Amino acid sequence: CDQAQRHSMEEVAAQYVAYTFEQPQPAGAEIVRGAFAAMDSSSYLAAVKACFGAQIEDRLTDVISPTLVLWGTATARHRGRCQNRSWLG
Repeated sequence: CDQAQRHSMEEVAAQYVAYTFEQPQPAGAEIVRGAFAAMDSSSYLAAVKACFGAQIEDRLTDVISPTLVLWGTATARHRGRCQNRSWLG
């Protein structure tokens, strides 16, 4: 997060895409880079906090609809602690 306070969003976007997507990068990687680069740093920081700061694991058993969470093969670095787990309520 501190990268967005010290670097331009163009730099942050390029670093994020380079770290997140394995080579060869999928076609959508450029779309992600462009979207991040177009954000202002305060919006980026708020989005990071909302996405990665949420603590919801204790409520997953409350989900009553069938739900499938997918991780792409090009995002292996970001598979979270919820991967390969099943929550049956």
